[in-house]
Parts: sequence; C-alpha cells; structure tokens
Amino acid sequence: MLCGAQETIRRAHPVLSLAIYHNKEEMLGTYAFLKSLQLGYRYRILQLSPPWEWHELCLLAWPEEFGELRADLP
Repeated sequence: MLCGAQETIRRAHPVLSLAIYHNKEEMLGTYAFLKSLQLGYRYRILQLSPPWEWHELCLLAWPEEFGELRADLP
C-alpha cells in the first residue's frame, strides 16, 4: 500500500492517481489510509473503463488548495 510513501506525501503534497480495483484491500483500504493521515486532500473515484465493465477504478486525491476537480477538462 502507501505506507512507505507517507513522508513524501506529507512533504510534497502530490496529486495521487491510484488504481483501486485489484483487491478488496485496495478498494476499501486506500481511501481509509489516506484519510487517516489527515492531509487536507479531496478525493474522487473515477471509472476509467467502459460503463459495462468494472475494472480500472482509480482513486484520485489532490490537496484541497487546488480546489475542485473541473469536469470540463479533457
């Protein structure tokens, strides 16, 4: 998971795009872990595959100071 990247995430405040479809721990644990770090991030789950397939789920996380995710961007 992301435990080894904790200090880098705290220091650098990167935008994170994380695959969460491989197993139940990724699906449920990644968001919970990031929230527990109290980073001041916003979160969104994106489905990158066609609507009839449930693969390629991505957890997008970004610092709150970046504002909301804009839907009009390509």
